Amino acid sequence: MTLAVDPLIDAHNQLQDFSKRVPTLFSSFEHHLKLFFPALAPDLSINTVYLTYQDEPDEPGQNGQLFSYALVDAIKERYLTGKVPAYFKAPLLVYRAPYSTDTAHLIAQMPISVLENFVDYVVKHHAWCFTNTLTHFWQTPHPELEDRSPRNWLGRFYMGMVQAEQSLCKLDETLTAPECDALDEILATSSARPRKFRAGEHYLGVYEVAVKGGGEEPDWPLSGAFVVTQALATGLDDTSHTFQIPLFAPPSAPAPVVLFYLPDSGLQSFNSLQALDLELRLRLGDDIQRRSLLNQLPTQQRQGLPDHAQSLGYREINQHAFKRCIEALIERQLADIPHACNSATVNAQATTLDELDDYLADALAVTRYLNPAAIAQNRFTHLFEKQLPVWLTSAPAAQKHR
Repeated sequence: MTLAVDPLIDAHNQLQDFSKRVPTLFSSFEHHLKLFFPALAPDLSINTVYLTYQDEPDEPGQNGQLFSYALVDAIKERYLTGKVPAYFKAPLLVYRAPYSTDTAHLIAQMPISVLENFVDYVVKHHAWCFTNTLTHFWQTPHPELEDRSPRNWLGRFYMGMVQAEQSLCKLDETLTAPECDALDEILATSSARPRKFRAGEHYLGVYEVAVKGGGEEPDWPLSGAFVVTQALATGLDDTSHTFQIPLFAPPSAPAPVVLFYLPDSGLQSFNSLQALDLELRLRLGDDIQRRSLLNQLPTQQRQGLPDHAQSLGYREINQHAFKRCIEALIERQLADIPHACNSATVNAQATTLDELDDYLADALAVTRYLNPAAIAQNRFTHLFEKQLPVWLTSAPAAQKHR
């Protein structure tokens, strides 16, 4: 059984390694240092730029005391005290070595007034700086990723996760042959086909799932979730371009393929669209399962969702399905940044910049948005249960605990 889930365990390890490349709050300050000072030497950073000045001597003929502060310490002090450090009013010079007054170490292209503005800006607007840096990161090709952008790498990784779980589902016979074929087609198709509304025609498509706020409230898609179905083209478009599944459709029009995927629990198969929709509605009606399902929404949206919102809509993904899923996950991460920054300070969980950096690293970790380890655990549990004798699996719950 362990060997069976190894591909998902490997995926978990790959994602952990990839996570180390994702920018931190401090690396967002590095990014903006280069924007403020584009001529700065590549080897200089907030940790290797030093603000140095010499105090006035106590006695004539003596040398004043030398003070030297790393730029990163100035940023930390600005965050902690709410003020730019007082030593910016001293006759500062900027060096590439601490306590140096050697002109060879002098960094001439960093005016003190601009440097003071930089320190004030990155602290005052740290959420925006972090968002901007992550946006740049996701879009920029990296040599260590074979010159692919992290967005592109994660899309391929996401497809690999689904393929790995599909292989396990074949092994434990969770999915039927038509369901596996449908997944193969979606994995191989570069873009979705136009939706057809011809009565009686079956059509394979991929849909994102949206919780409908009701009234004037917007629809909120569950990021990274999708439905693969081959069904009669039923349902009506509404103003938000979603359609709702008719729960009481005639049983003479079953869907041969209905697959639902969540990035933190994996694949599930249903015998009809109505069964899927009913299951999701039941989850929205249960406190624990509601929290788990709505975890796929950005935090601000999740907290603002009305309690009565238990209606679902389905919108076709009119591009490569996995590309759209990754875009949704990245959008969710970026949308979570302001809330995470605010939550850390309001709840006094980050009184220092180091604490805020740690808090954001945990709150915005890629493994919170994709969880192959949890999917592996689900598959392992399923494989284990298939090994149990029939008399045990069919016994009433009370007898199973004897």
